[in-house]
Amino acid sequence: MTPIEQRKRRVTAGIFRMLATWTIAVLSLEAAILLAFVVDQRWFPVVIFGIYMVKVYLRHASHFPVPRRNRVAGSVGTTLIISAIVMIAILWIGDRWEPEWLNPQPRNQSIPYIAILIVAPVMAVTSFWQRWVASRSAEREKYRVKFGTYAEHDFLEELYMQESSLQLEMLFAISAFVGVADWVYYFKFYINVNINSPDTFVYVIMPSILVAVSWMYFFRRYRGMWAYYCRNEELDSKSGFHTDVRYLIVAGDHLFLTSASSGAPVDTPVKCRLPFTDVFDEFSALNRFVAISGLSPVKLKFAYVNENTVTLSNTLHYLCFFDKEEQLRGIKTSGELYRIDQVLRMVNGGEVSPVLESELRRIYTVALTWKTYSSTGTRLYAVRNYRPTFRLRDISKWNVDYNDKNWLSVAAVNQDKPFWRLRRFWRKYINSINGF
Repeated sequence: MTPIEQRKRRVTAGIFRMLATWTIAVLSLEAAILLAFVVDQRWFPVVIFGIYMVKVYLRHASHFPVPRRNRVAGSVGTTLIISAIVMIAILWIGDRWEPEWLNPQPRNQSIPYIAILIVAPVMAVTSFWQRWVASRSAEREKYRVKFGTYAEHDFLEELYMQESSLQLEMLFAISAFVGVADWVYYFKFYINVNINSPDTFVYVIMPSILVAVSWMYFFRRYRGMWAYYCRNEELDSKSGFHTDVRYLIVAGDHLFLTSASSGAPVDTPVKCRLPFTDVFDEFSALNRFVAISGLSPVKLKFAYVNENTVTLSNTLHYLCFFDKEEQLRGIKTSGELYRIDQVLRMVNGGEVSPVLESELRRIYTVALTWKTYSSTGTRLYAVRNYRPTFRLRDISKWNVDYNDKNWLSVAAVNQDKPFWRLRRFWRKYINSINGF
């Protein structure tokens, strides 16, 4: 299989996984609406939990894979669980759940549970939270830390985040409209005697039509994406097919970077672009570094790799260590030595390149997390919020895998975070974000 065919296969799978996300989401909600009319009220909350478990299975099934980072699946799962809890509470409270000023109708055990009255408002709240509240606060930082900053994003990661926002907006619009319309109808026109034709239309047919229309919209949207990225000969001719190799030079307690006075963003002076390859060992990396810089480092270490699915390109990040600053004399590339505090000021001032900022954040986050917590998030030291020292000269001594994204998960959820065990359980089993 040629590289372009490999790219097309991965992009095709990625695009239709987004359609799979929406399919699972709407089928889960549709099942909750329809099954309410055939299941006894007392057992229906159990059915809701069962729908949630089926949704989890489908997300993990190899024949129906869904991107784990998509927030839509997490929002739907949260909706199902909260809805089941609310239904149980209403069954337990009985006829007293409606305040007297609403002139509540007597409870009728013979009619079905009108699930849409609960599912729609809860879905509106959870989708609103995921789209406009969580994404602006902790979730945005969580995604940035776990999956990298913009400069590190793979095309599909960017697409997942973009499309999950659009799908959440669609979920919110549908659920908010249906929730308002159904509750207005409930208080104005519904009679708690039986389910007549207007009731069926408002509580079942109308939501189902909106769900079907939304599915058709996303089907056409993702089919168009697939045609553009995988059936576009002009795009094929523009694909990158390259490998970028970057070397971050550490000399004692200094970083060797390009000069800030040049006017260009500060970056590493030793980097190169090669024809695409996924086979590039440390010996090849060392020879390339020596050819560019004219120096041989005391130690060279592979840090991590970023990949871009669409352009079939990748970026390999290496750390090159020198014991003393004097060992950089005679280097072929121009640059300056910076202390860590100087580098941090330049990062905060936006003076460094986006890729360099990503490298520094990745290495700093993984290193401090590895020094502070175990791989499961528990503290290594019995000191709450302990922060170990970070010195550049010590990086070469640390036996940590910067390519292991589990450390980024631990950085987001660990023993020093409030309710960390509950949050870890929720991320792993509810939102299906692996890493522990």
